[in-house]
Amino acid sequence: MLKLERILVPIDFSPTARRALEAAAQLARLAGGKLYVLHVLDTRGLEVAASEGFFEYVNVVDAMRRGAEQELRALVDELQLGEVVAKCVVDEGTPTSAIRRAIDDHGVGLVVMGTHGRSGVVRWLLGSVAEKTVRTAPCPVLVVKP
Repeated sequence: MLKLERILVPIDFSPTARRALEAAAQLARLAGGKLYVLHVLDTRGLEVAASEGFFEYVNVVDAMRRGAEQELRALVDELQLGEVVAKCVVDEGTPTSAIRRAIDDHGVGLVVMGTHGRSGVVRWLLGSVAEKTVRTAPCPVLVVKP
């Protein structure tokens, strides 16, 4: 059975992610559900630069987190979700692992996410977060196309 009480929406601030958030909000509105709007800070590589003395890792990640939180809140406010409750979440790591962690931490019953529709070599090189999430998530995943 599809559980719409808690819906996770991973956001990378692309137009497709915005469309996914709009679709998730409609589902949440119909089911009386709550949204968890997730942005993942991909900090891979920052540790190396920080160890070379270019900057302090903690300060940079804190600034990235604050910026992402502000952007998420602005996006949610802009969509005027009305009675739909939306909690903004910022996490660090690879997108797929952070999505899985959010599913587990918040008891998510559905993931609604955008895909960029890449194919061929570009998809092979970059991977597909949506595809990996569909394959590994313990709950249904609704993928919104561009």
